[in-house]
Amino acid sequence: MFDNEVRLFLLLLLSRHCFICLSQQSTSILSFGKPAFQTTTYVSGDTSYNAGLAVDGNNNMDFLAGSCSRTFVSENTTPYWYVNLGDMYSIDYILVYSVTQYEENVVGIEVYVSSGSLSFDPNGICGSITSTTSTPGVYIVYCNPPLIGDYVALYQQNSNEITLCEVLVYGGSIILRRTRERMIPQR
Repeated sequence: MFDNEVRLFLLLLLSRHCFICLSQQSTSILSFGKPAFQTTTYVSGDTSYNAGLAVDGNNNMDFLAGSCSRTFVSENTTPYWYVNLGDMYSIDYILVYSVTQYEENVVGIEVYVSSGSLSFDPNGICGSITSTTSTPGVYIVYCNPPLIGDYVALYQQNSNEITLCEVLVYGGSIILRRTRERMIPQR
């Protein structure tokens, strides 16, 4: 009983005075329905392949079904796509669904995790997609060790377009919840 009271007291004390407080939570999908952005948006006829299509919960890998996001190559622009998770989390891994006919649009992608704003700082690199996988169109990038951040970005280093059918960011432990008035450490 005493041990639990001491833990509760310390947790309350820390929640008022620290900016980073860890809690134990299981790994879950963090990216579903969150705001996503990309450098350019491919448009074909009436169909716009916008960034939000990669976090809508539909991992259909048929590009013609209109369920994938896609950038296009423009002069002097290196394509990237990112999602704002809203709160800071411990990021464990990223699962990327793409289309097999555009595999060159994902091989070479580097995955970055950053805090507070979008950044391609080398210290925030989670990993990269370097080759094909045993499951065509499905790629996994592990952050080892897990990285802390609220932005997850996919940067295409070879200047190809990026085609993403779904990006699932997995992690746990809300590190910092953002509100309009202040940041609230989570327990």
